[in-house]
Amino acid sequence: MQKTGILIVLILSINTWVLGQSSGTTCQTAVQLLSLDSFTVDTVPMGGSSFTPSCFGPNTPTDGHWYQFHVCTTGQLAWLCTPTAANVELDWALYNITNGCPTNANSANYVTCNFNYSGETSNPVGMSSTSSSSCPDSALSFNAGKEICPWETVTAGQTYAIFLNNYSYPTATGWNFNFTGSTFNMGPTGSFSVSPDTICGDSGTVSIANNSISATSQIWNFGDGVTDTASNPGSHTYAQPGTYIVSLKDSSLSGCTTFSQKIVEVASSVISNLPVETICPGLTSTLSAPGILNGTYLWSPGGETSQSITVAPISSTTYSVTCNSTNNCTLTQNVTVNIDTVPIPTIIRSGDTLVTQYFHTYLWKLNSNDISSNQEVIINSNGDYQVFVTDIYGCSNTSAILNVTGLGVNSLILEQGITLYPNPGNGSFTVDFPDNDLKKIEITDAIGRTVLPLTTIMGQGHFSLNELSNGLYFLSIIQNNQVKTLKFSVAK
Repeated sequence: MQKTGILIVLILSINTWVLGQSSGTTCQTAVQLLSLDSFTVDTVPMGGSSFTPSCFGPNTPTDGHWYQFHVCTTGQLAWLCTPTAANVELDWALYNITNGCPTNANSANYVTCNFNYSGETSNPVGMSSTSSSSCPDSALSFNAGKEICPWETVTAGQTYAIFLNNYSYPTATGWNFNFTGSTFNMGPTGSFSVSPDTICGDSGTVSIANNSISATSQIWNFGDGVTDTASNPGSHTYAQPGTYIVSLKDSSLSGCTTFSQKIVEVASSVISNLPVETICPGLTSTLSAPGILNGTYLWSPGGETSQSITVAPISSTTYSVTCNSTNNCTLTQNVTVNIDTVPIPTIIRSGDTLVTQYFHTYLWKLNSNDISSNQEVIINSNGDYQVFVTDIYGCSNTSAILNVTGLGVNSLILEQGITLYPNPGNGSFTVDFPDNDLKKIEITDAIGRTVLPLTTIMGQGHFSLNELSNGLYFLSIIQNNQVKTLKFSVAK
C-alpha cells in the first residue's frame, strides 16, 4: 500500500503571511490558521504533495496538504490529529521553515519525525506533554502510544511545518485537529503596501492598502508626525520633501502585536549651493551628497559615482553632484573647496616682551621647551625663542628662531632696594619694594615655563611654591614697560 501525506505549517514570527489555497497542496500554498481553536476537515482532498521526509524511508507520499499559522510568544507546541475514517494510518514530520520550505528529505530545517506503524486503526497522531516516545520513530510497533511524540518548544520569530502522511491511501479520510496542551500564542500577521514609494516633487500623496490578517486594532505612523488608528487609511499626503518611514502596529485580542514598515521618499528637483569649505594646502576634504533611496550619483569634475568622495585640489575648486532617484527626480548640489594660505608667524620684540601676529592658537618654545600658549611672552631667560601657530582652518606653521642674549638678573636689588627673601627658600617667599607703586610679577622656571601667572602687587608680595621641586626660578618684575628679573632657588 502506498503512503500519502499532508503538511501543516506553523508560523511563529511577526512576518507577513497570506491565507493560502484551501487545499494547501504545497508548502507555499498552505492554509493559514488564525487561532488555537480546534477544527475538522470532513474529507481531505487527494492528490497533494509528494514530499518525502527522511524518516519515511522509500515510501513516497502522493496526497500532501499544508496549513500555516502565526505565533507571537514562545511556548510548547502540542497537537493531535485524529482520522475520521476507519482503518487509517497517519504519519508526520516537523520542520522549521523560517527561511523557506524544505527542498529535500534531508533539509537542514528538519526538527523531528514519526513514521511509527500501529496497525491502521485510526489512532491519533501528534505531540503531547505526556508522551515518553523517542522520536524520530520509524518502527513497526503496532503500539498506538508511539504515534505521539513529546511536545517541542516553538520560538517566536520562527516558522514551523508539520507534514501529515496518510499511509492508508487510497482510503479517503477527514480528521479532527486540535492544539490541546499548547502554551504558545498566535498573533496577527502584519502587511501593507504603499504606492508610489517615491514621489518626484516638493509634496505628494501615496495610496496605502492594509493586507494584515487577524488583527483587531491598528496604529499607523506615517513618519511625518501624523498617526492614524483606521483599519485602512487609504492614502496619505506628504507636504514637503524627505525620506519617511511608514510603520504599522497590528494587535490581536490576545495582546500580541506585530510591526511592519515601508519607506516613502519625496524627492524635490532642486539646485542648491552648500557652504564653502576651506582646507590647508596638501590636505584632503570629504564631500558627501544627500542620501537618495535607490538613487545614483555623478560628481563633476572627476566623474565619481559614489555618495561621498575625497578631493585634494591644488587651488580653489567648485564641485557639483547630481543625484537621480529611481523615478528620475534630480537633485544638484554645488560646493566650493578653497585652499587656505599658510600662516607665517613673525616674532616681534618690544623691550622684554615677545609678540606675534593674531592667529587661532599659539605655542611658544624656549630652547625647544614649551613655555606659553599666549600671543605674547615675557623674556625671562636667555636662549632661542620660537612660536608655533595654527589658524582657524587648522593650518599651521612655525616662526624663525629669535635668539635672546645679555638678559641681566638681580640688578633691581642693588639699584632700587628690592628684596626677595629667603633665598634660597623652602617654597614660601616674600618680595619687598621701597614704594607702593603698582607692579606686575611673573615667576618662571629655568626653562621658561610659567609657574606663577602675571600678578599685580604693591609694597610687598607673598607667594608660595610648595608644590614645586627644588631648583632655580626667576621672578620677573614689570613696571613702566620695563622688566627686571630676580633669580632665586627652592631648596626643601
